[in-house]
Amino acid sequence: METNNCNRVTKVLEKIDKALNEMSSQKKLPEDDFYTQHSLGSIEYSSFCVKEDGIAYKQHHDESAYVNLDYINSEDYKLKFINLTENNILNKQLYKCAVTILTHQSRSQMEDMYLIDYTTGEIKAKQVLSEVPHKVTYNDAMKNAIFESEDYSLVTIHNHPSNNPPTGGDFDGAFNNKYKFGLVICHNGEIYYYKVGEKVFLGYFFDSKVRDYRNLGYFKNEAFEYTLNQYKKDYGIEWRKL
Repeated sequence: METNNCNRVTKVLEKIDKALNEMSSQKKLPEDDFYTQHSLGSIEYSSFCVKEDGIAYKQHHDESAYVNLDYINSEDYKLKFINLTENNILNKQLYKCAVTILTHQSRSQMEDMYLIDYTTGEIKAKQVLSEVPHKVTYNDAMKNAIFESEDYSLVTIHNHPSNNPPTGGDFDGAFNNKYKFGLVICHNGEIYYYKVGEKVFLGYFFDSKVRDYRNLGYFKNEAFEYTLNQYKKDYGIEWRKL
């Protein structure tokens, strides 16, 4: 009975995903559509409560969250941000935020997030007091920054203590909140750039594809990167490791 229920849920979600893609291709996706405002990759189904992802939280939460602060403060790490964009002010701000976040959350499973203006490099809002591991709860300042900013004018940067690349929940948040692009800074020093395309998809299916690769025996980051490459081809996302 439980298996049948899961199959029915999967079929329903597949129909939703197909309908979203058709609506997106016709440019008829309404601004207040439920599925553009709610992330199926998070427990609360809300774009204002973005979980790193269900996969890492359940299966990889025991990985070390130690940050090598000597490396994070080194020139080698700083160089990863130098040519990130054509805006040097923004690049410097992103680097400063990365160091601040990783210093704050070293040996912690908690996540911090900053929202930064793409043009000015100004920090518009931040959340550094989330109370649940692997989850950023959007506070009032962040909500206001999103509502008051023009679409695709904000850049988001947050940490992944379990060192995962961008997840389905991250892409849901980028779609829902219309970010210019996002950075995931991992506690092992790796940095991932990600950006949504014009074609809508649900983070649930992204995470399911990662699980499929994991079940085939791929290592964690291999599974993520195969999925990222597939979604780059199928949905036009952008991603790269800095």
